[in-house]
Amino acid sequence: MNSKTIIIAAIAVILLVLGGIVFTQGSGPTSENSTATDIPLKSADLKYFEIKAPQDSNFTIKNKFNETDKGMVYWKNTGNFSKEVEGIIINKNLTDQLIPESMKILTNDSTVKVYESNGGYEIVKTQNDTDIILVGSNLHVLNEMISSAKIKDTKNITSPAVKKVNKTPVENAIDKNKESKKAVKKNVETTKDTKKNVETTKDTKKNVETKKVETTSEPTLKKTNGQIYIGGGIFKTGSSLDAKTNAKIYIDGGNPGESIKIKIKYYRDGNSLNKGNLVTKTIGDDGYININSADSYKYYPDKAYIELYDLNDNLQSTQTVTLNPDSTTQYF
Repeated sequence: MNSKTIIIAAIAVILLVLGGIVFTQGSGPTSENSTATDIPLKSADLKYFEIKAPQDSNFTIKNKFNETDKGMVYWKNTGNFSKEVEGIIINKNLTDQLIPESMKILTNDSTVKVYESNGGYEIVKTQNDTDIILVGSNLHVLNEMISSAKIKDTKNITSPAVKKVNKTPVENAIDKNKESKKAVKKNVETTKDTKKNVETTKDTKKNVETKKVETTSEPTLKKTNGQIYIGGGIFKTGSSLDAKTNAKIYIDGGNPGESIKIKIKYYRDGNSLNKGNLVTKTIGDDGYININSADSYKYYPDKAYIELYDLNDNLQSTQTVTLNPDSTTQYF
């Protein structure tokens, strides 16, 4: 099994790499020839949409991603019938990247498209600006489910655009006046504090040394608890000569505010492009960490090897990602 197959089967954004699609053996107690009538369906509410899903299935969010113009949430079935119905993805402006090139389209109408590869299916239903994608091996069940899908409010799938409001000359003058008053107040308070320190302490040298220690102390990094994994991400290399390669990696098992260590080595045609420095990063509110390459490369990388460590330098997870050697944004 090659690295792309492992990525597709293991990570949250399992459908974003270029290559074949593999559906893992599910835990459901059904036969290969199960049909929709063999598998009882029940209504499920997954926040952004309602759908009829197999009874005793359990859809949990494995990964999510959002920008101002695109976004997605991926639910993986960790309950019964996980082979027949492996997962559900809802997205805006990402469907073209979520369907591997190896999949062939079987049916195509105005709202529903069906893709197939090696006994695995993806059914895409479009409603307004949102697509819902069902992934699995039982076409009968998937068709039954997609016909019942009702997409609700999906405005939070993408991040809201930040609008810059230009201030009027009057507002700018008021702001400058406020800042001036703050500066004067701060200088007065500083003078008072200095006078108070002189009056209340004779050991000026000791006081200065104490302040120096306090202002130069490093913040304590928060460690992760338990096993952490590489849960997918994004690579982007700019097209200019001095452009660096940016990686945005989702830390599965970690929490916002916790810190990890990570090393990424890039390759082109089997040749190493960098040494791969071990750097410390703090997980953001969205569960991702961002890391830029230390240098720009003469060639676009065609492979990235990622090593994820905890703060105690214990290796937690590794991932090999095959890249297209160009400047496109690539998801894995």
